[in-house]
Amino acid sequence: MKNLLLLALPLFLFACAGEPKGEAAKEQETRTENNIPDQVEIQSGQINHDIPCGDGQTYDLYLPKNYDASKSWPILVAFDPHGDGTLPLKNYQGLADEFGLIMAGSNYSKNGLDINLINQHYQGLRKDLLGRVNSSNRLYMLGFSGGGKVATQIGLGDDNVVGIIACGAATKFKKPEKNLLYAGIAGKGDFNYPGMFYSYQVMDKMGVSYVFQTFDGKHEWAPKENVAKVLRWFALDGMKSGAIAKDKDKIQEWKLETEKEIGSIKPQNTLGFYTAYTNLVKMYDGLADVTSFNNAAERMKTSGRVDEALKKFDNLLKNEEGQKSYYMKAMDGENLAWWQQEVKRLKEEQSRATGEAKYATQRTIGFLGLAVYMQASSAIDKKKNQEAGKLVSIYLLLEPENPEAHYLNAVLSARTGDDNGALEALKKAKNFGLTNTQRLQTLPDFDGVRGMDGFRELL
Repeated sequence: MKNLLLLALPLFLFACAGEPKGEAAKEQETRTENNIPDQVEIQSGQINHDIPCGDGQTYDLYLPKNYDASKSWPILVAFDPHGDGTLPLKNYQGLADEFGLIMAGSNYSKNGLDINLINQHYQGLRKDLLGRVNSSNRLYMLGFSGGGKVATQIGLGDDNVVGIIACGAATKFKKPEKNLLYAGIAGKGDFNYPGMFYSYQVMDKMGVSYVFQTFDGKHEWAPKENVAKVLRWFALDGMKSGAIAKDKDKIQEWKLETEKEIGSIKPQNTLGFYTAYTNLVKMYDGLADVTSFNNAAERMKTSGRVDEALKKFDNLLKNEEGQKSYYMKAMDGENLAWWQQEVKRLKEEQSRATGEAKYATQRTIGFLGLAVYMQASSAIDKKKNQEAGKLVSIYLLLEPENPEAHYLNAVLSARTGDDNGALEALKKAKNFGLTNTQRLQTLPDFDGVRGMDGFRELL
């Protein structure tokens, strides 16, 4: 079926007229020669859902509003930890328009799947995608949490990938043999923040082109403002290499905005200043004068202020890790009454604390929420209902608005014959944002709930 593409002039930023079509042209020729149908109509300026890419697997696709099939475009592939290809496209489709990007979101890759299976899926997605669009052979990977780890591994293995963005994902790898831009983005309250912070230190010493950004948030997809800053970096790198036409006005505009952001950093935030200075140098060196910022970073480093701040922050993180270990032991060793008091104390502490101490407590609560979710899910799968009951109760204390906590509570209620309680728990899960409702129709535990009034409204 013929693709329906709305044609318009592309943004200057990424779209590069006259570039060799490379693999995209080869894939399209293969599609034509083998008489492979496109199967779906592709519209620009909107999310195209469930594009088939082999073995019943699909991806979502977004073409920028001004997509022109005669021009070549870079591609960003996104991986959500729950296999939701729509979510990252919905979050960042405005950036695809702004930066002239084609965006694809995997509906297959999710936490728990073997990386080899995910890689096979990616190869199918990549082949199908390059057969549909005209690519500049500049590929970017983006992922959140477990999807961030997938984006990293896929990106390291694909020679055409020049940039990786990992949100809320601590990753470890050897220095890549190819030139690669790597960006980490984490909420300050994200339980993966400590690991990402240490990864930044290690990669910096390895000489990896790496930037680390933070935002005021928890374990979640990064705000579009943070992702936009990374895409600027990718664009600037393309300008340096000649893959993207150099635009002096845009370089100056972005640099001034970056300098303004640095000016808003609080004077006592030594690490914030140092990271901002070094990030600016990495992004603009070779395109604009960065001498003053490079000198400022060097002065901070040689004065000992950076090492002192790093040592102080390292001690905070070590105390945080010790607290997490203590709570993990308490999962088995302490009863529910103890947990009720302790969670209450933790949340009161978080509300009183300020600065890094507040974020440390938030990270601890988030870490415990994930840990108890994993243990509760395992206990439910193994039908250890009594153990699971305690864990789900702790989960509800830690994250009372998490839909998964109420879903697990519904499973346990149904198993004990409390169908009314199960239905009420499912209603709460739905109200708090439960999206994967297919399991409500297939899980045997809900056989007695499916015929009740109000169940169909949950689907």
